[in-house]
Amino acid sequence: MGGSDFYEQYVGTKSPAEAFKELVDNAIYEYGHGGYSGTIKEKDGYRLLSVPSDVNIQDFIEDNLEANDKWGPAFCVELKGKELEDIKKRYRMDKEPYSDKVRAYVFFGIASC
Repeated sequence: MGGSDFYEQYVGTKSPAEAFKELVDNAIYEYGHGGYSGTIKEKDGYRLLSVPSDVNIQDFIEDNLEANDKWGPAFCVELKGKELEDIKKRYRMDKEPYSDKVRAYVFFGIASC
């Protein structure tokens, strides 16, 4: 049994817990209930990580990916600042009624496959 890297992005108005559940449910729908899919559905939880303000978020994710245990929780970072504003524009959620409520997360890790 090996491990596979996964990255899942959520954009919407849900909390990290609700977003994680939605992404897992989507993966179950797409890959079924069998194990070892190498996706977020293999994770039974997540750990929210704080990205230092002077660190690029992509670099942070890449630097922390290998620290993720394929049997442990997924890692999650919340996008803020410029990254969040760019996401809002891309998904056309930068106008009312969404703009103040939109949150974005990246869940990532290594899952069993």
